[in-house]
Amino acid sequence: EDFKIPFKNQVYAPTKLEVDTSSWVPLDIYSCHNRSAFVQLSWKYLWNRKLFNTEFVEDEPFYFATGGKYKDRIIIPFKDPSGGIYFFQARALFNDYPKYINPQDLKASTVLYPYLNGTPVLVCEGPIDAISLQLAGINATATMGSSPSKTQLEIIKDSKCDIVVAYDNDNAGKKGIEKLERMRKELMMAPIKICPPPKAYKDWNEAWEKDFDLNTYVKENTQDYDIEYLVKTNVESW
Repeated sequence: EDFKIPFKNQVYAPTKLEVDTSSWVPLDIYSCHNRSAFVQLSWKYLWNRKLFNTEFVEDEPFYFATGGKYKDRIIIPFKDPSGGIYFFQARALFNDYPKYINPQDLKASTVLYPYLNGTPVLVCEGPIDAISLQLAGINATATMGSSPSKTQLEIIKDSKCDIVVAYDNDNAGKKGIEKLERMRKELMMAPIKICPPPKAYKDWNEAWEKDFDLNTYVKENTQDYDIEYLVKTNVESW
């Protein structure tokens, strides 16, 4: 029986944005066989962080930019149900600054990382965290930072999802939660719940990378964002 891993033909990324994608090379679980050193480095970055779906091979889950404005960056696409790219983030492979670049044609505050409608959704800061949670079987999205916008909350409201805020355990994350709570009241949305990343890890992806059981953790640690929670967390911080 033939056990050889099938190779995929490289095709360029379709996009709905005004951006040149002619130098984008698809990155998937089979890209370790690509002879390009930079593609191999990108693949290693994604593999080490367990960002490939090993149960179901996705169609071009990531890309690597070999030229243009996003040269030497990993492209994290935001795809609609038909596979069209409506947004993306370009992550630096090396120590380039800034670490992430968004397309200029669309503000990050007007989009969310794709998630399932009609079910509770963990709202985290970045798409890598959202991907990690989704791979663990948890509905998740990302607001591209810890300062959510009214537009993003309106999108979640329209999708009929209850919110579980999953921002990082730092001051920025705390301020983001407070801002989200104010806006959801203005929009007359249902009360939110909260589930920060495990304290032993810097973010959701690191916990996922270390084989931490995220599914069980989320089930056991999701709680109401109410006065009882605020009092408890403030006491613990003294």
